[in-house]
Amino acid sequence: MKARHFLLMLAAAAASAPALAQTIQLTCANASGSGAGLVTVDYDARTLTHDSIDHAGNITVMAYQKLPAQVSDGSIVATWRNGRDWVRFTLNRYTGVLMTESDFGAGIGRGYTKPCEPYQKPQRRF
Repeated sequence: MKARHFLLMLAAAAASAPALAQTIQLTCANASGSGAGLVTVDYDARTLTHDSIDHAGNITVMAYQKLPAQVSDGSIVATWRNGRDWVRFTLNRYTGVLMTESDFGAGIGRGYTKPCEPYQKPQRRF
Protein backbone atom coordinates (compact mmCIF):
# COMPACT_ATOMS: atom_id res chain seq x y z
CA MET A 1 0.00 0.00 0.00
CA LYS A 2 2.84 2.40 0.84
CA ALA A 3 4.51 1.73 -2.51
CA ARG A 4 1.30 2.56 -4.37
CA HIS A 5 0.88 5.78 -2.38
CA PHE A 6 4.50 6.74 -3.17
CA LEU A 7 3.99 6.10 -6.89
CA LEU A 8 0.82 8.22 -6.91
CA MET A 9 2.65 11.07 -5.17
CA LEU A 10 5.57 10.75 -7.59
CA ALA A 11 3.21 10.86 -10.58
CA ALA A 12 1.44 13.93 -9.17
CA ALA A 13 4.78 15.71 -8.61
CA ALA A 14 5.94 14.90 -12.14
CA ALA A 15 2.69 16.19 -13.61
CA SER A 16 3.03 19.52 -11.81
CA ALA A 17 6.76 19.99 -12.55
CA PRO A 18 7.62 22.68 -15.11
CA ALA A 19 8.62 21.58 -18.60
CA LEU A 20 12.32 21.06 -19.16
CA ALA A 21 14.10 24.32 -19.74
CA GLN A 22 15.47 24.89 -23.18
CA THR A 23 17.70 27.10 -25.24
CA ILE A 24 16.32 28.68 -28.40
CA GLN A 25 18.05 30.53 -31.21
CA LEU A 26 16.24 33.10 -33.30
CA THR A 27 17.13 35.06 -36.42
CA CYS A 28 15.89 38.63 -36.13
CA ALA A 29 16.15 40.46 -39.47
CA ASN A 30 16.74 44.18 -39.23
CA ALA A 31 13.77 46.16 -40.49
CA SER A 32 16.18 48.16 -42.68
CA GLY A 33 17.21 44.95 -44.44
CA SER A 34 20.87 45.27 -43.40
CA GLY A 35 21.77 41.88 -41.96
CA ALA A 36 20.24 40.29 -38.91
CA GLY A 37 20.78 39.41 -35.30
CA LEU A 38 21.18 35.94 -33.87
CA VAL A 39 19.46 35.87 -30.50
CA THR A 40 20.06 32.96 -28.14
CA VAL A 41 17.79 32.64 -25.10
CA ASP A 42 18.70 30.15 -22.39
CA TYR A 43 15.55 29.82 -20.28
CA ASP A 44 17.25 27.68 -17.62
CA ALA A 45 20.14 30.11 -17.08
CA ARG A 46 17.88 33.14 -17.77
CA THR A 47 20.34 34.66 -20.22
CA LEU A 48 20.18 36.31 -23.64
CA THR A 49 23.00 36.50 -26.19
CA HIS A 50 22.94 38.75 -29.26
CA ASP A 51 25.32 38.22 -32.18
CA SER A 52 25.28 39.47 -35.77
CA ILE A 53 24.63 37.56 -39.01
CA ASP A 54 25.48 39.02 -42.41
CA HIS A 55 23.70 38.22 -45.69
CA ALA A 56 26.18 35.42 -46.41
CA GLY A 57 25.27 33.71 -43.12
CA ASN A 58 28.53 34.55 -41.35
CA ILE A 59 28.09 34.99 -37.59
CA THR A 60 30.04 37.72 -35.82
CA VAL A 61 30.28 37.22 -32.07
CA MET A 62 29.43 40.48 -30.37
CA ALA A 63 30.05 41.71 -26.80
CA TYR A 64 26.52 40.81 -25.78
CA GLN A 65 27.15 37.29 -24.43
CA LYS A 66 24.97 35.56 -21.82
CA LEU A 67 23.44 38.75 -20.48
CA PRO A 68 21.23 38.27 -17.40
CA ALA A 69 17.64 38.37 -18.63
CA GLN A 70 14.28 39.03 -17.05
CA VAL A 71 11.80 36.55 -18.51
CA SER A 72 8.11 37.35 -18.17
CA ASP A 73 4.96 36.21 -19.93
CA GLY A 74 5.19 39.06 -22.43
CA SER A 75 8.88 39.73 -22.95
CA ILE A 76 12.51 38.82 -22.41
CA VAL A 77 14.70 41.81 -21.47
CA ALA A 78 18.48 41.97 -21.12
CA THR A 79 20.84 44.92 -20.74
CA TRP A 80 24.57 45.25 -21.50
CA ARG A 81 26.52 48.00 -19.76
CA ASN A 82 30.03 49.34 -20.17
CA GLY A 83 30.56 52.43 -18.04
CA ARG A 84 27.96 54.96 -19.15
CA ASP A 85 27.20 53.11 -22.41
CA TRP A 86 24.40 50.58 -22.54
CA VAL A 87 22.28 48.47 -24.88
CA ARG A 88 18.92 46.95 -23.92
CA PHE A 89 17.33 44.11 -25.87
CA THR A 90 13.59 43.51 -25.46
CA LEU A 91 12.12 40.49 -27.23
CA ASN A 92 8.33 40.60 -27.41
CA ARG A 93 7.20 37.01 -26.87
CA TYR A 94 3.89 37.57 -28.67
CA THR A 95 4.92 39.48 -31.79
CA GLY A 96 8.47 38.11 -32.03
CA VAL A 97 9.83 41.63 -32.61
CA LEU A 98 13.16 42.51 -31.01
CA MET A 99 13.54 46.13 -29.88
CA THR A 100 17.07 47.41 -29.31
CA GLU A 101 17.63 50.58 -27.32
CA SER A 102 21.09 52.04 -26.79
CA ASP A 103 22.94 55.06 -25.51
CA PHE A 104 26.61 55.52 -26.35
CA GLY A 105 26.74 59.15 -25.25
CA ALA A 106 24.84 60.77 -28.12
CA GLY A 107 21.33 60.13 -26.83
CA ILE A 108 19.07 57.14 -26.86
CA GLY A 109 18.63 55.27 -30.13
CA ARG A 110 15.93 52.71 -30.78
CA GLY A 111 15.49 50.09 -33.47
CA TYR A 112 13.08 47.28 -34.25
CA THR A 113 13.42 44.04 -36.19
CA LYS A 114 10.99 42.15 -38.30
CA PRO A 115 9.40 39.28 -36.34
CA CYS A 116 12.15 36.84 -35.33
CA GLU A 117 12.12 33.28 -36.67
CA PRO A 118 13.77 30.08 -35.45
CA TYR A 119 17.42 29.99 -36.56
CA GLN A 120 18.31 27.23 -38.98
CA LYS A 121 21.98 26.59 -39.54
CA PRO A 122 22.62 26.50 -43.28
CA GLN A 123 23.55 23.13 -44.77
CA ARG A 124 27.03 22.70 -46.14
CA ARG A 125 26.99 22.91 -49.93
CA PHE A 126 30.39 21.42 -50.69
